[in-house]
Amino acid sequence: MKAFKTIKNIGRIDLATLEVMDDSLSVAIELSMVSDTIKEQINTAIKEANKQYDEEMQIPWGNAEAVIDYMGLNITYEKGKTDYYIAITFHSAENELLWDNANIAVDLQAEDAAEFKKLIVKAVIDKFF
Repeated sequence: MKAFKTIKNIGRIDLATLEVMDDSLSVAIELSMVSDTIKEQINTAIKEANKQYDEEMQIPWGNAEAVIDYMGLNITYEKGKTDYYIAITFHSAENELLWDNANIAVDLQAEDAAEFKKLIVKAVIDKFF
């Protein structure tokens, strides 16, 4: 790769000094299906979120079933660390005004993580360039 490049009307730039201005990146990928193990973890996370909702809010969630509105794999890269988690947004089947969200940390295998890195780079290039 060239170390310098001349750009018309600007001058010469040093490509070795290219710097991304923010040290974080966050990507969300909607999930259309999950394994039975993850379904169990989602149900547990929803129950825990409902319990916390009951403790913190003046309108209790109660025993109403939760309807999942969004479920996705979120990938965040910040300060050299990559985190993967499933984010769930849901509302009460009895009252749509009652809603909450929950996160479940997931540990991806190395080959899956490498594949996601490729997909993310492609998506960023396609979206912004």
